[in-house]
Amino acid sequence: MNNKSIFIMEHEDKELDDIWLKKFEELDKDYSDLYDDDNFYINIHFIYVNQFNNIEKMKYEQFFMSKPNYIERDEIIGLIQRNYVINNVKYILLSILKYNINLYPENIKNFLQSQDISSYSETFFTPIKNIDTIKLDKTINMFQDLNNIFFIFYEKDNENNKSKGLLYNNKNNSNNNSNKNINNNSNYTNNVTKRVVIKTNKKHTRKI
Repeated sequence: MNNKSIFIMEHEDKELDDIWLKKFEELDKDYSDLYDDDNFYINIHFIYVNQFNNIEKMKYEQFFMSKPNYIERDEIIGLIQRNYVINNVKYILLSILKYNINLYPENIKNFLQSQDISSYSETFFTPIKNIDTIKLDKTINMFQDLNNIFFIFYEKDNENNKSKGLLYNNKNNSNNNSNKNINNNSNYTNNVTKRVVIKTNKKHTRKI
């Protein structure tokens, strides 16, 4: 076999490799929505409950994170401070809930075929106990729009100061008592927790 024949064969092999790579990239692009990826934004909902335990108002915004997969502590405090007053009525922060879909790609089929997604919902839904940085798990691209953070506010009772807000970690305090009410003298915390029960239908629907 002469050098010319070897060159032709190597050239043909390279063309086949290029064709295969191109086809793979096209196929991979079709399935890119099925890979988990970093979260760069999240939907945030502000829910305002009056003293009769009725939802008075709801607001929504799309929040872009300064660091992928993390809502920093200062960003959370800023969101609270900008939203605890609505229609000249002051509210206290009752709770924060995180809904983060953290399915692995290999579990998508079982999830979509499941008749009971309650077990998944328990995994996706997490109460946030302290005012601190919130970490989000990577999410499959096609489900990223379903990730949510819920801030639930309760109308402040000026006559009966008996509500207690969430706690935050005071990183500057070296003793064991590092959890304090966020701004004890502020307008959105007090001393006893009031509970609001939000009922949901047993029947769930999913958009694909």
